[in-house]
Amino acid sequence: TSWVETAAETPEGGFRIGNPEAPLKLVEYASHTCHVCADFSKQGAAAMDEYVETGVVSYEIRNLIRDPID
Repeated sequence: TSWVETAAETPEGGFRIGNPEAPLKLVEYASHTCHVCADFSKQGAAAMDEYVETGVVSYEIRNLIRDPID
């Protein structure tokens, strides 16, 4: 099983990809309407997948409410 393809909703309301038992857990708070969050996601996705694939890092994203649209 590929850790990048392993996803689950977390009790905190986020979505995690990767090994749930990974020793390093990265949690990102991002807004769906923020252009800076979007740029970070586009630029960092490939590098993040490399770390998650190893099973050493899990990546969770949680919604950051920044405005009424979020």
